[in-house]
Amino acid sequence: MNGLEFIIKYWAQVTVLLFSIGYIIKVIVDFYIKKKEIRFNFLHRERAEVIKQLHFDLIEMSKEIELLALAHTLDTINQSPTHQERKDLVRKIVELNGKIRGTVNKNSIFFLNSFVLEFEKLFKNVTNNFILTSIDKNALNKDTNTEYTFNNSSLFIKYFNDEFPKLKIVLEKEFKKYL
Repeated sequence: MNGLEFIIKYWAQVTVLLFSIGYIIKVIVDFYIKKKEIRFNFLHRERAEVIKQLHFDLIEMSKEIELLALAHTLDTINQSPTHQERKDLVRKIVELNGKIRGTVNKNSIFFLNSFVLEFEKLFKNVTNNFILTSIDKNALNKDTNTEYTFNNSSLFIKYFNDEFPKLKIVLEKEFKKYL
């Protein structure tokens, strides 16, 4: 009996056998797909939480930087905040910069290098153009009666008006890619 005669004689059994094999393969493939979906959903949820926290911290730091920009602007007309208020603003920006840096470093595995590099650019620019330009020139003096003088208000305001908005837009676009 050749193969063709066998199929003709037992066509119903061969059909049931082929459907059974197909169904078993489908169940196995579905299992592995579901397993990958669960893993992907978990990673996506974790990444979304990190992005949410980074976005909130970035908004808060942006708000503090805007207040510091106002202080720099008012300083040019001798109407700036008190010594302690200036120190508090700079301290908050330093803390937020450190908090965002820590979050990015701890969770860099979730993101592409380009995303992490944009944040590195943010850290460098915030440190160089906001924090260092806002520290007190007289900080080394132990005399508490000396006036708080910003280190470089013109650089601060220039960077705040020109570069910081562009960097925020780039970071927001990167956030949206991951959501």
